[in-house]
Amino acid sequence: MYNWLNHKDLDRHFCLFWANEPWSKNWDGGDLQVIMPWEVRPNDEELFLNDFLPFAQDDRYIKIDNKPLLIVYKPWKMSRERFIAYFDYVRTGLIQHGFNGLYLMGVENKLCDHENDWSLDGFIEFPPSNMYSAADVEDIPIAAKGACATIFSMERYIREKQYLFDCNYKLFRGLFATWDNSARKAFSDGAIYGGITYELYQVWLKDLIQYTQQHNTPQEQYVFINAWNEWAEGAHLEPDCRYGYKWLQATKDALESMNK
Repeated sequence: MYNWLNHKDLDRHFCLFWANEPWSKNWDGGDLQVIMPWEVRPNDEELFLNDFLPFAQDDRYIKIDNKPLLIVYKPWKMSRERFIAYFDYVRTGLIQHGFNGLYLMGVENKLCDHENDWSLDGFIEFPPSNMYSAADVEDIPIAAKGACATIFSMERYIREKQYLFDCNYKLFRGLFATWDNSARKAFSDGAIYGGITYELYQVWLKDLIQYTQQHNTPQEQYVFINAWNEWAEGAHLEPDCRYGYKWLQATKDALESMNK
């Protein structure tokens, strides 16, 4: 990321997404051996602020009402009191450096209460997390002995627009183009979201763009796509030998059709 800061010719807005969890060996069948632990130590918030400031001060960094946008993956990995105190310190430090504060988002999850309980500005969707209504669930065996994955029908999910619902808190919507993490978690609850096509993905994206236009302020017009190149989970927009540029083209077409 520091290389990004050093190359001002990269004309792309960005923000940081903090994956605040241990680096664990969980791709080989559920072995939770910790490779690199994660913990919050006294005065860590000071170190965090010092690391965060160079990014926040970059002209390309996403800011909402002059508040740098920061996403925390799992707020509940800290106690509620520690989390609030931690980011109150960061927020105060940003104000001292000329910002209006911190625009703090958490990833939506049933383990975390809504924003008023965690001093968050809102949540972002990180599908397939919380996609409990996806239809046509089926457990099927796959190639390796003892391996199994759950199959979800994305065609029905998208055609029935099960992702459109009322929400009484700030929510940045999210989607994916493809998802198949059986290569990583075939022995530990793998999941395959099949049946999605470029056309269905484009419908999903257009609907979320329209939702965002209707529910969010002009500065909050963001939809999150999971992911650019998460190959271990079969989630990617990055061109490959099989699909070429088709997912990127579908994304471009959806954006252009909504901006006419």
